[in-house]
Amino acid sequence: MEVEYTVRLKTTDKSFVSGQWYPANNTTTLTPTPERTTDQLEFGVPSVKWSKADFVIPVKKIWEDTFNGTADYWKLRPSDLTVALQEQVSGKWQTIEEKVLNEANGWTEKFSAVAGGPDNHYRVIEPNRTAGYKAPKINQTDFTSETIAKDGIEITNTLLRGNHSFWKFKGDGQTVFVADLPKFQVKRKDGTILATDLTPDKFGKVVINDFVIGDYVVEETYVPMGFLPIADFEISVRENDSLDALVFKVNDSSEDFHALNMLKDFTLRVEKVGPDGKQLSGATFRLIGSEYDVTKKDGPIFDFSALRPGAYTLTEVENPEGYERIEETIQFRITVSGQVEISPHAHVAGSARISKAGNTIELTVTNKKIQTGTLPYTGEGGVRKFFLTAGVMMLLGMILSLVYLYVNKRQPHN
Repeated sequence: MEVEYTVRLKTTDKSFVSGQWYPANNTTTLTPTPERTTDQLEFGVPSVKWSKADFVIPVKKIWEDTFNGTADYWKLRPSDLTVALQEQVSGKWQTIEEKVLNEANGWTEKFSAVAGGPDNHYRVIEPNRTAGYKAPKINQTDFTSETIAKDGIEITNTLLRGNHSFWKFKGDGQTVFVADLPKFQVKRKDGTILATDLTPDKFGKVVINDFVIGDYVVEETYVPMGFLPIADFEISVRENDSLDALVFKVNDSSEDFHALNMLKDFTLRVEKVGPDGKQLSGATFRLIGSEYDVTKKDGPIFDFSALRPGAYTLTEVENPEGYERIEETIQFRITVSGQVEISPHAHVAGSARISKAGNTIELTVTNKKIQTGTLPYTGEGGVRKFFLTAGVMMLLGMILSLVYLYVNKRQPHN
């Protein structure tokens, strides 16, 4: 015996759930007629379901790329991108529709209606990765009409960022700047600013945060007084092979970069004066360093230039007439930090300074007058010549005296 049912589901009822099984009727029995028996034949209760084809799946792209309060600051978002809706069929994912997201549609779309129900599984993917961003994160990787998130599918793209650093020292490659700190600006080659007024820490390390892929130029915007500026250098930022981190090169090298400020040349000014402070001319000075040997004459001002860090010896080669020569050499040292150490000297007063006008050392050298009635002190060689001349004169005087006595004795006396 076959029983055929015609069932109408109330799909408009608020309690209706697409794809859910519903019993077609209550208990069904067959009673024989005429009533020869009280036996009844019970039929099974059939169930029916219906999946509505009105399961609309919304998709939204979320960008996490704000910098300094500006979304898409680095302009790395694509003009548009494609997302695909896939359905699981026999254990395999098959694409059934694609949509294009862009700024014009607010990076949101809706896929065409598909069959709902707990047995129909879907997912949304982003087939093409966006360069400079991490792999997209999707809030649901498998869903049905009953399990989809309230706001639909969200795909989040987070900008790939990284930090890098370099080292800042004085010319020796070891001495750090302490008080007067250099400052740096970092900008992408298209002029987009990444950072300004960066300074080194107490160890000389300069940290640059929030790099994204691109090519950058680092410029020293403030140079400590007394030092020469460094040349601009470049930092290239690329994705690594696994596309989940950034790699850095400074001037096409992966090694640590040391930015060194060389000290500006010093100038030395020597002023020759007498005990009364008045300037004296006629002296000669010779300045000797490790790679320096310069002699200056006359005066009273003697200017020496292009002095690099190192030790120097200043010698008075010739003294002004009527004044004693200074025999003890004058010594000073210039450090890589720009400090000048002048050795104590009885006849020298000196100072050094670093300023916008330049790095200078000033020495005032005082000569004593030769005392009246004393022999002039002109150095070891002059003393020898003096005594040699005096000895010759004495010997000549003795010979003349002997000749006089001899001649006088031979003459007749009246």
